[in-house]
Amino acid sequence: QRTYNIPTASQVAAIWVEGHEPIDCMKRDIIVESKSNGLQRVSKL
Repeated sequence: QRTYNIPTASQVAAIWVEGHEPIDCMKRDIIVESKSNGLQRVSKL
Protein backbone atom coordinates (compact mmCIF):
# COMPACT_ATOMS: atom_id res chain seq x y z
CA GLN A 1 0.00 0.00 0.00
CA ARG A 2 1.35 3.41 -1.00
CA THR A 3 1.48 6.39 1.31
CA TYR A 4 1.33 9.87 -0.18
CA ASN A 5 2.54 13.11 1.38
CA ILE A 6 0.15 16.02 1.83
CA PRO A 7 0.62 18.66 -0.93
CA THR A 8 3.01 21.47 0.00
CA ALA A 9 1.56 23.99 -2.48
CA SER A 10 -1.88 25.56 -2.51
CA GLN A 11 -2.12 25.27 -6.31
CA VAL A 12 -1.75 22.16 -8.45
CA ALA A 13 -1.94 21.82 -12.25
CA ALA A 14 -2.14 18.78 -14.52
CA ILE A 15 -2.33 18.07 -18.25
CA TRP A 16 -4.13 14.92 -19.36
CA VAL A 17 -3.78 13.65 -22.95
CA GLU A 18 -5.79 10.65 -24.11
CA GLY A 19 -5.52 8.54 -27.23
CA HIS A 20 -2.80 7.97 -29.79
CA GLU A 21 -3.98 10.34 -32.53
CA PRO A 22 -2.10 13.57 -33.27
CA ILE A 23 -3.21 16.27 -30.85
CA ASP A 24 -5.68 18.78 -32.29
CA CYS A 25 -4.87 22.11 -30.63
CA MET A 26 -8.40 23.41 -31.17
CA LYS A 27 -10.05 20.61 -29.19
CA ARG A 28 -9.58 21.03 -25.48
CA ASP A 29 -11.62 20.91 -22.32
CA ILE A 30 -10.26 22.88 -19.39
CA ILE A 31 -11.86 22.42 -15.99
CA VAL A 32 -10.72 24.18 -12.82
CA GLU A 33 -11.60 22.89 -9.36
CA SER A 34 -11.51 25.25 -6.41
CA LYS A 35 -12.36 24.66 -2.79
CA SER A 36 -15.01 27.38 -2.74
CA ASN A 37 -16.65 27.04 -6.19
CA GLY A 38 -16.21 23.37 -7.07
CA LEU A 39 -15.71 22.53 -10.76
CA GLN A 40 -15.78 25.29 -13.38
CA ARG A 41 -15.30 24.84 -17.14
CA VAL A 42 -13.00 27.45 -18.72
CA SER A 43 -14.37 28.81 -22.00
CA LYS A 44 -12.26 29.14 -25.15
CA LEU A 45 -10.81 32.58 -25.78
